[in-house]
Amino acid sequence: MFGDNSKYLQALIENASIELAERMFFTILFISIVWIIRKIVLRFVRKKATKERTKFVWNKYSYYVFFGISLIIIFDLWFKGFNNVLTLIGLIAAGIAFALKEPIVNLFGWVYIVWRGPIKTGDRIEIDNHYGDVIELTPFHFDMFEIRNWIDGDLYTGRIISIPNAKVFNFANSNYSSGYKSIWNETKVTVTFESDWKKAKEILLEIAKENSNYQDTQATFDAYKTLRAHEIFNVEFEPTVFTRIVENGVELRVRYFCSIYNRTASEAAISESILEQYNADPNIKFAYPTTRFYTGE
Repeated sequence: MFGDNSKYLQALIENASIELAERMFFTILFISIVWIIRKIVLRFVRKKATKERTKFVWNKYSYYVFFGISLIIIFDLWFKGFNNVLTLIGLIAAGIAFALKEPIVNLFGWVYIVWRGPIKTGDRIEIDNHYGDVIELTPFHFDMFEIRNWIDGDLYTGRIISIPNAKVFNFANSNYSSGYKSIWNETKVTVTFESDWKKAKEILLEIAKENSNYQDTQATFDAYKTLRAHEIFNVEFEPTVFTRIVENGVELRVRYFCSIYNRTASEAAISESILEQYNADPNIKFAYPTTRFYTGE
């Protein structure tokens, strides 16, 4: 009788030892996996983040997150009947996720930005009626050095705007720097019907050629390469002047290729040259709204 009890007790101890060893093994394994994942995430953040504050926040809060995950795993391994507790934790987590919907969407927006690359540091973009140069990407927002707004032209206002990452899902993003850093710009001028509009057109075309970067082989090559990749071929880089009859005269509209950072400066240079050369020619007069009265004589 005592022998049977002794064997039973010995078998029970052996089974308990095996189960204990298994639990210890899986505990160490899962904690090691969680620890490695945290290290990988932090290494990725250190490479992408430029501010020490961002790195500090990720290092701090990732510790709490992964520590909590480790505790859940340990409880699940060592305590029986923990399924109800896990269900409760799941409901709590769902409630927290709903309450923190915006930060979570911003975080997914950051993952999308990093993965797909629609926005990169240094890009000049427009999103939700905000214009500027991207200066930093963070897990919850990206910062832009603002242009335009109350400034008439592509010049800096001096403000830094923080845009939530979630806006990349809700608003169109116009990227001026995607593929090539040049755009087409237009400037209009109107001369009177009595003016020599053909000569005015020739002068305007020469002025545009002097202030356009269509002869910049690198700029045109980058643009052509990007456009060709999207099967767009009928594009002219050389300046073109279009003529149109309007109410008060002949409108001349010049279209030219320029750097995204030089649009305002090139437009100013073209305008000054137009004033100088048109005023020097007696056969060219600027048009402006006028009212004429005719008598019955």
